Amino acid sequence: MTPDIAIDLSGQAERFAQDGYLILRGAAAGLSEFQALRDEVQRYGRRFTAAFDLDSDSWLESIGEEDLGTFYRGLRYLPSLTRLAACDAFLNLAKQLGLGFPVVMHCYNLRMDRPQADRHLFRWHQDSTYLLGSHNAVTAWIPLGRVGPGLGSIEVVPGSHRAGLRPFIATRPDVMDKNAALSPADLALEREPEGGIEVEAEAGDIVVFSQLLLHRSTPNRSRCIRWTVQARFADLDEAGFREAGFPMGDATTIFRSPYLAKFHH
Repeated sequence: MTPDIAIDLSGQAERFAQDGYLILRGAAAGLSEFQALRDEVQRYGRRFTAAFDLDSDSWLESIGEEDLGTFYRGLRYLPSLTRLAACDAFLNLAKQLGLGFPVVMHCYNLRMDRPQADRHLFRWHQDSTYLLGSHNAVTAWIPLGRVGPGLGSIEVVPGSHRAGLRPFIATRPDVMDKNAALSPADLALEREPEGGIEVEAEAGDIVVFSQLLLHRSTPNRSRCIRWTVQARFADLDEAGFREAGFPMGDATTIFRSPYLAKFHH
């Protein structure tokens, strides 16, 4: 493995504060943890079909839907994914973005977005409404292949994080029940934004953004799978997060832990 490479913002922290996101070209490509993840996905995929190839989608023809679902669910358990999410380079990046005591939120994952699979797209949202964490939490979104118009990506609204948590509504009434789970389809913004920019990035770039930044996923119209890693970081030094008992999204919901509401503008 190659030695780890520090991710240096080189004075871009001020731009992040203004726009709410940065595209760090090639910042993950040189990390040993990133290469190890690619290698482990390849090995894991071959356990389902000998035709598996991370850089192709031809193997999809050799695997049934049930096995494909099992394969996808297993991706979250890969040790290399955990190591990448918790690597020193990412934690140091979070510090440069103003997190005093950055910690890895347990909602890191590896997404596999197939062509034309529009039902899995995320509508306009802020990550904080689903994932909670600190007010200054950040998401690192890392493509394993090229993303952009037609290939599937994310669309962001620069500067939208500065307005704080946006008003939202529940799309089904029982999400506010004590034991109800919360999925992305269960929330919607009261008012959808305009003026989004679709991100174009290459394999190993890092798109880092505030969890309060308005964004959505865009459709994959290519013939290739869109593979992306999402790692998220909260700040244990943030007073409001501590006072709320350090809630995280999978353990509770914003309806039962509404501390972020004080950041409404």
